[in-house]
Amino acid sequence: MNNTVSSPTYRALLERVTLFSIKHKNTLLALYTLCWILLFYRHSFDFTERAFRVPLIILTLPLLLSLQRQGGISYLLYAPQGYCVMLMVLAAYVAAFASPFPEVRSFGHIVVGWLILALAGYSIKLALPDKALRFMLLGHILGLILSALWAAGGLALGLLAPSDLIFYDTKRLALFTGTPNTLGLMAGLALTGQFFFWKHGRRIISPKADMALFFIVLALLLATQSRANLGAFAISATAIVIAASAKALRAMALAFFCGALLIAALYGIGQLEPLKTCTPYQRMISLLSHPLQDGSITGRLGIWEVAVESAAERPLTGYGLRMFPQVYEKYMAKHGAELRAQYAYVEPKGGHAHNLVLGVLTELGLLGLLPLLCIYIQAFWPRVAAASSDLRCLQAFFLFFFTWGLADYLLYSIIHGDLFFAIVGLFMGTLYCTWTQDKHGVNAAHHERIMKKVRQTS
Repeated sequence: MNNTVSSPTYRALLERVTLFSIKHKNTLLALYTLCWILLFYRHSFDFTERAFRVPLIILTLPLLLSLQRQGGISYLLYAPQGYCVMLMVLAAYVAAFASPFPEVRSFGHIVVGWLILALAGYSIKLALPDKALRFMLLGHILGLILSALWAAGGLALGLLAPSDLIFYDTKRLALFTGTPNTLGLMAGLALTGQFFFWKHGRRIISPKADMALFFIVLALLLATQSRANLGAFAISATAIVIAASAKALRAMALAFFCGALLIAALYGIGQLEPLKTCTPYQRMISLLSHPLQDGSITGRLGIWEVAVESAAERPLTGYGLRMFPQVYEKYMAKHGAELRAQYAYVEPKGGHAHNLVLGVLTELGLLGLLPLLCIYIQAFWPRVAAASSDLRCLQAFFLFFFTWGLADYLLYSIIHGDLFFAIVGLFMGTLYCTWTQDKHGVNAAHHERIMKKVRQTS
């Protein structure tokens, strides 16, 4: 009895919501777009910002209903990336429940954000197929530029101290993002998108403004001295050039040759004054001049060994999101002396695993790692698409995250989660748009064949 009554009730409620959404479609879209832009903009000023997630999740269903796009909602039931995101969220809760550490840090606002941003990316792509990615980059880049101007003004007026913007005594720029690596991640990802748009003649604001913004963001990236992000951008930009070339093999060979010349030049001028005594520059090229003496390298080697051996003890569920410091402390208490004897420098405290695969495996186990790998497999699965399409740009973003993840790990941070899973959502939306275009193309071809037969018989 309850089922027969409740089913029509739900249908009636859904119909009312749909009619209301269609009636106010433009208002919903304007609010959604504004929140989408502001979310990425605000991350440059507050690395814990998550206020704009709330209106995004509230407005997602009404926005999708207002679009009246065929299969827009039901497509989510068949999108493997969506299931992968949900499995990663589930893995985080399972890992927390099974964690051997009694004080598991709060993580709910992080993993719920993964799901919210994936849905938001999907929804905005369906609503604005040609502008969703551009608006994301617009908010992201303007946030970086204006936060830099705000910092410069604060320093000039005495409202901010250099220690508020520069990471400890290493002279690495962090602005308001918490750490130089976070700012480097944001700048590197923005540069990847900017370079893609420039390479294919697409604009974010205007050609001249885009070029000026590109060099400002590049300066921010260099000021962070984040070698992992700089390398990830260089590799992603190279891949963009190769993918756009009519002769990919020749472009690849030329890229490797130019890269080798650049590395040699950077090392060579680093042996001359004043760069020979410039600490930031020497830090940037220490991987070339003395890699085995570089603290970042030896420190990472020790951290990776801890991660591998610790993950082997709990391969399925891991230790819980953001629990790596406890894992590291526990390991060092037992085997610290052995590790210090093996490496020239060992991190006194392990903040994170400094590797995407090892970080996820240690914190979320195989339950979290396998869905993440499936997301990457889906992202790089061979597909026919124009070199200038959003699909190729999103693949460049995935390549950036993958390359950067070889030496770093920030999945536990709000900014990284919002950026990565927004791209996952945009990718889902792009595949939906491709599916609808293919479907319409098949239907049109079928209709044309029928009409041809009709004309022949008549």
